[in-house]
Parts: sequence; C-alpha cells; structure tokens
Amino acid sequence: IKVTVGDGHRFNLRANGKVDNIIDQKKFRSVEEEEIEYAGVDFQFDLQTADTNGIAKLIGVKMPDLRATKGSWRLTGGERGLTIQNARIASVSDRGLQIIATGEVPYIDVSPGAGRPEFNVQFNAQAPQLGAIPGLENVNFPKLGGMQAEALLKHREDALDLETIQIRTG
Repeated sequence: IKVTVGDGHRFNLRANGKVDNIIDQKKFRSVEEEEIEYAGVDFQFDLQTADTNGIAKLIGVKMPDLRATKGSWRLTGGERGLTIQNARIASVSDRGLQIIATGEVPYIDVSPGAGRPEFNVQFNAQAPQLGAIPGLENVNFPKLGGMQAEALLKHREDALDLETIQIRTG
C-alpha cells in the first residue's frame, strides 16, 4: 500500500507498507457486532513540510515556526496494539536553531476507550548563539558562543515527565 497526502510542497506525508491480513468479522457474526480484525501492520512514514505551522495545528500545540521539517517513523503491530519505532523529526530555523526529536511509542492500545499511550521522546537542540532561539532574538546576551540542549520527555500513567535537561553554551 502506498499513500501520499499533501500538496507536494508545503506539506507532504507518505506512507508505504502493508497489512498482511484483514478479516471482516461481520460475515461471521450478527450485524450489531461489526468488527474488523487485522494483523501484520508494517508501514514506513516520511514527512516533509515547508514550516512547522501545519504540524503544530495537526497535533494541537502552539509553537514558533522553525521552517522546513523532515520526519520519519515506522508503525507496526496488529489488532491487539500498534508500535511506533525509529521516530525522528528534525527542523532548522532561518537563524540556525536545529531541533531533532527522536523516540518511540512502545505500545498503542487500539481497543475502544483506551487511554493515551506511553512514549519516550529525546529532544536535542543546537544553535549558533542564544539569539537564534525564537523569542530571544532581540535580547542582548553576552558572547557565549553556540548553545546545545538535551531533554527527555516521557508520558507515563497520564503524566508528562521532562527529565534529564542539559543546556550548554560556549
């Protein structure tokens, strides 16, 4: 299965993969018990955007526009649950701020009423100077040189944890 969504310039999402087995259970049960069983889900997703505005709207968050973004991830599993592996999204601003997020969602419960899945996302950022960070471009900082930052974001039991924050300059 190959699917491409987007305008080919500002937003482009490609999915390439397979579903090994799909069984429409309503053939075997009453109409009220409609259910589809599937197995062997394996899709590679690739994302390219001209800016981060579309991504922010898609996931429902506000963030500064960091310009062009590229991403990829793999979705695997079956009717009992899905997994997102090897997720990587990278963006570079006009001022040289580079942000890379990598992570995984070890188990996505696809049953009705399931809660939000747990996840781990590692953020890495680099900038040639602190003024390259959106919102800080007009602040007079001493000449500290480049900036590097790392943080680990985890979602566990309906709580977000921001761990292992490191910021280095010079």
